Amino acid sequence: MITWIQSHYELLGVGFAALAVFLAWLQLRKKDPVSTSLNKSAADNSAIISGSHNQVVIHPVSPGAGAQPQQLATPKIERVPERPKANIQYIDAFTMCLGDPFDKSPKNALAIRFSNDARPDVENVAASVRAKLLYFDGEKEIHAVTGNWLDEPRDYAYFKIDGRYTLVVGQVIRGKFHTLTKRKHHTGLHEFFQPEAEPLENFQTGTVIARLTNADTGKWIFEKRFKITVDPLSIEPIEERKLTAFTSDEALADEILSYAGRMKKKDPNRAFQEPMLCIEFDVTSKQVARAMDNLFIRGRAKHTGFPGVWQIYP
Repeated sequence: MITWIQSHYELLGVGFAALAVFLAWLQLRKKDPVSTSLNKSAADNSAIISGSHNQVVIHPVSPGAGAQPQQLATPKIERVPERPKANIQYIDAFTMCLGDPFDKSPKNALAIRFSNDARPDVENVAASVRAKLLYFDGEKEIHAVTGNWLDEPRDYAYFKIDGRYTLVVGQVIRGKFHTLTKRKHHTGLHEFFQPEAEPLENFQTGTVIARLTNADTGKWIFEKRFKITVDPLSIEPIEERKLTAFTSDEALADEILSYAGRMKKKDPNRAFQEPMLCIEFDVTSKQVARAMDNLFIRGRAKHTGFPGVWQIYP
């Protein structure tokens, strides 16, 4: 019995001793703070985080052998090919007889011809073309109509590839200049276009702008200016901005005098209209008026009794 008690106390002593050692270890752990350091591995340049109780290794992501640093790719912009378009061009301007093709009467109308010719290495297409005609007396617009395409049933012309199309600028009817257009009319569910003529009162000379647009989209296609006269009936293109520099009104007066001399060799009784002189010399109506006053003072020009119409004596 005594032996068993002694053995039991020995076991309790060993347990107490182990407990004392464990408590001492805990005390020492509280006094030892956690330390952390960041180092680099000499082998692979990895980051190493180490401390009293941990160590973490972070390996960098490195490109393969010989690889360059990655750059942002530049987006590739694809160009949209331009849509093919019609090749509308001016051919010529001329006088014609508008009426019975077998009529032998003098030419009584002005017209402009256009084309839609194919071109090498460029795709061409057909187009519906509407014309706007703007009439000017000097610098003042006096009338505007939708143009009348000859032998076309509507108020526009369908320009086929390699086609030729004629735009009527005007017609002299009973001695007066008339503009021609086509008016749309409706009969029930149907529509039709009828040619109509409208007189330009007292119009003898001036300019007209032929402006072509796409009848479907309204997009601008072509524009050209022409000089027109009624007696004698004529039409001719005006070159774009053929400017003549005049240093003074006297210089312009001298040019008008020289021009009148050349014209009077063909027609000694010819009178000169100020709007026509504006077109001929590409100057304003005020410049022409001052130049004519200069010639009047010199005794080289005289009023005819009609506004803006002069007799000039070279």
